[in-house]
Amino acid sequence: MTMNPKLKQINLFPKSPIFLPNAMDGHFESVNIQFPAMIMDARHAVWRPGVAQKLAAISDLFIIDPSTHVLLFKDAKDGQNFKKLGYPNNIEIENIYSDSGFRKDKIIRVAVDDQLNKNASVVIAPYFFAEDTDDVKFGINISMLSETIRYLQETKNDVPVFAMLEIGSSVLSRPTVVNYVVDRFKEDFRDDVKGYIVVINDLDCETADQDSLLELSKLVFQLSEGTPVLVNKIGPFGEILCAIGASGYGSGLASGEIFRAKNLQSTPKGWGKKIEKTYIPEIFDYLNDEDLKTIKYTCKCAVCAGSYPKDTVSKKLHFLFTRLNSVETLQDTTRIKRIDIVNERIVKGIKLNANWRSKAIGVKTAFLPRWKAVLDLAKYWEFPDKDNELNALLSELES
Repeated sequence: MTMNPKLKQINLFPKSPIFLPNAMDGHFESVNIQFPAMIMDARHAVWRPGVAQKLAAISDLFIIDPSTHVLLFKDAKDGQNFKKLGYPNNIEIENIYSDSGFRKDKIIRVAVDDQLNKNASVVIAPYFFAEDTDDVKFGINISMLSETIRYLQETKNDVPVFAMLEIGSSVLSRPTVVNYVVDRFKEDFRDDVKGYIVVINDLDCETADQDSLLELSKLVFQLSEGTPVLVNKIGPFGEILCAIGASGYGSGLASGEIFRAKNLQSTPKGWGKKIEKTYIPEIFDYLNDEDLKTIKYTCKCAVCAGSYPKDTVSKKLHFLFTRLNSVETLQDTTRIKRIDIVNERIVKGIKLNANWRSKAIGVKTAFLPRWKAVLDLAKYWEFPDKDNELNALLSELES
């Protein structure tokens, strides 16, 4: 296996930030555009190999999520598609924790080979969901990241390695733990990891408190120093993170905007209420069709063409186009300018919400001021000056 020829360019994201669609079906084939990047769960790629092949062809960067976190959830790993991936059927947890040879042969090799065989442009190191940094799985993830890098070197595969950070939202309540996470990844893998994918469990950014959103933003900002960061399975707060420093954010089409580990223990019921609504980019939220009629809402995206989406497929494509359009406005400009652009959109959204409420439209607006407050604080963040740090250290040693 050799490096994907699409990756001859050094910069994996020549235009950033991007929206990273989570592909599950063939809806993307009809839009007739080339995507900067797309991610597909290995289970979905097994389920629809023909779709996966077509999506790889229309993605500059095609990413396969190896789904190794499923190994530790009995209900999920019994799924027929997951069983086809080649991971051990009956696994002793102790082997994962204590046997590096087992991890290399039964997990890392299988995950890497499967991703490359599916035409992935990068390799995501195998990972498990860790609720916190004191969870033993967090340490195992660090080990598997290092072992994946070594495995690729041994097999002479010159392919970029991404680290998946799938962690519990409780971490965001403790700034010292967020800093510890950054230190473990940035200091240990600064030269070897070419990208980070951050997924936070059970985080609804509309109801989350400002401090948690601020710590998530700090986590992304710090990791983004010299390395692309994608935040996946997140709603429109991803746009705020893109303004602050993320290279992109992703989700399914009007679904999969929150990762919930508990859904791996039992099958979620239905699509959820949001699929029955339409995403309105002006307010970073959804409205039902009756409300759209009341306010006479129209959209200029490629699928709506001056109307609004009226069926499920149209709603998904409308969602896709509006997300792509919003990140395009943040490309080819400075970080400060990106923050100003999103801030201006939030201010307009707050005013628009107030106007719609006067027409008895039930729009919740409390989250928008919190998001704006995060942007206002993040505008003044800077990466540490390494020269100043070195000079300070030398002065301290001399004294």
